[in-house]
Amino acid sequence: AAEQHYCGPVTEFYWPRGEQKRVPLAGAPGVEALIAENDAEAAQALVDREYTLLRRYERSPLWKEAWIRFYRAIYRDSWERIANACFQLERNWAVRALHEGTTLSGGEPRTSSSAASPGGEPRTSSSAANPEADLAAKALDFVQGFSYERNLTGSDFVNLVSAVTEGRGDCDSRAMLWAILLTQADIPSCIMVSKDFSHAMGLTDIPGTGARFQLESARWLVAETTVPVAIGRIRADISGIDHWLGVTFE
Repeated sequence: AAEQHYCGPVTEFYWPRGEQKRVPLAGAPGVEALIAENDAEAAQALVDREYTLLRRYERSPLWKEAWIRFYRAIYRDSWERIANACFQLERNWAVRALHEGTTLSGGEPRTSSSAASPGGEPRTSSSAANPEADLAAKALDFVQGFSYERNLTGSDFVNLVSAVTEGRGDCDSRAMLWAILLTQADIPSCIMVSKDFSHAMGLTDIPGTGARFQLESARWLVAETTVPVAIGRIRADISGIDHWLGVTFE
């Protein structure tokens, strides 16, 4: 159990991690994290390898299992590589909140005219009275600020080392990074992906209002990572739960 978050032996053999170096994190001014010098290259190699395998199951009745394997393999490989980055971001947000004495959005509602919950009601941000929701909101703001990037000739997934250090990625890279940020802070989180909508969103098991997705024994609060809306908001045209596949990691 203690080694379930380590990268695999094949990746470790061909891409030794190398020395730890301090690297600035995009979108977090003044924040640096310890990243091994070969981690980004190794993480992307893992993504590319798993994507090659995933494509073999495009028309298979096991396509759902193949998607779940793909994301779980990346999750396992990325966990330790970005652990210090997650810690540094969480500490930075905590220090800022302490000094400013405010929530992420100053206590004001965060709404968007382009997105709504299934019921159409506006949703508000977290508050200092709910530290889990506050951290989830800060992490969501962080990934929502990334540059949108797609690779139409291969996997859209930007490895999470590059995502957190360079501030770029598609929806599934952002959703998984957000989920790992929360999980490393002991907040149960995962993702959901949709072949029909070509989209991915984050999921977290915390109190709060908004759209939820039933997965296993929990009803997870959804998180849109590509547009600046609060947790629990989802566009009505992609809210059909039958079109989504939940992917748990723990």
